[in-house]
Amino acid sequence: MPFAPIWKDRLVKLATSGAYADYEIRLDSTSGALLYSGRSYPRPGQTDIYARINDVCASYLGATLPDFANRFTSMRVSATFVVKVGNTQKDKVTFVNDWSYDPSKAWSSSKCLSDPVVPDLDPRQVLFFSVLSGATSVSVTLTYIDGTTATVAVPVAFTADFNDDFNGDFAQVNDPSKSGTAILDLSAFSGLRSVTFLGITLPVRPSGCARYVAAYVNAYGGWDTLILDGEPSRTDALVRHTTDVDYDNADGSARGRRDYAIDVTPTWTLRTGILSDDQSLRMHHLLASTEVYLQDLSDGTFYPVVLTDTEAPRKTFKSNGRQVNTYAFTAQLAQQRIRR
Repeated sequence: MPFAPIWKDRLVKLATSGAYADYEIRLDSTSGALLYSGRSYPRPGQTDIYARINDVCASYLGATLPDFANRFTSMRVSATFVVKVGNTQKDKVTFVNDWSYDPSKAWSSSKCLSDPVVPDLDPRQVLFFSVLSGATSVSVTLTYIDGTTATVAVPVAFTADFNDDFNGDFAQVNDPSKSGTAILDLSAFSGLRSVTFLGITLPVRPSGCARYVAAYVNAYGGWDTLILDGEPSRTDALVRHTTDVDYDNADGSARGRRDYAIDVTPTWTLRTGILSDDQSLRMHHLLASTEVYLQDLSDGTFYPVVLTDTEAPRKTFKSNGRQVNTYAFTAQLAQQRIRR
């Protein structure tokens, strides 16, 4: 069964006549978990009855931060959906969480959903990548600076169910419609020159100088990372909550106003290194991502962030006034912090 991108409208013919058609959308099979039941009507002047199922199915696709404690993730890169009218199957499709609007992109089992801006890896970072495959693990080849190689089997994990508990449990089954993320902490190895998986080879820098690496879900629905070579800066945005209090103005040290709470939002200005035209044209994967994390390479900490910029310029050397391509963008911590 072919994969279909979630961005592309999927119109399912439910009936060729009638005042309306009641239908269901189920997971995996006609007897799978019920995700949606509804009623569709024909358009004015038409007899055929259709339903566009993308909006419903999109709610069951997405990506979450991998659980680094257990090396597993509840990422739902793809899932199979079945449309029924009564006991009759009207459609069966495996959607990929692909929001690229790229009509030339074709997905198949064992495909890696990566399209990194710069393929380099930092030896201190965590590497994770998403794959359309039912395999329980991905074979990763580690090539060292001295020329030796080693192969490790990196587990692939994904969400086990779509039931009402919305928990983080997972399953590993030989089902190509289910996809997940493989995770490898490069800091556990020393002297790496490159990492190879699924036909992709990513060079590992001999040493790490950057402070941060961005981890993000790209437009194809898979995870990528980008080393941020430019000098970062950080500020804390403050929102003060102030109240007036009774005081005796005869006392010069008495307080008539005080901050009873201050909202603190850590904010980073992050900068890339110099990018080629091809690399620059892939920056939209990061700048328009809805799922971004910042790994502090000094201690390995991951911070959930939201990007606040409202534009994702597609720069080239010529369109950028014959200047080198670099990007600076702003990220805010996606957590509430309060000083009292």
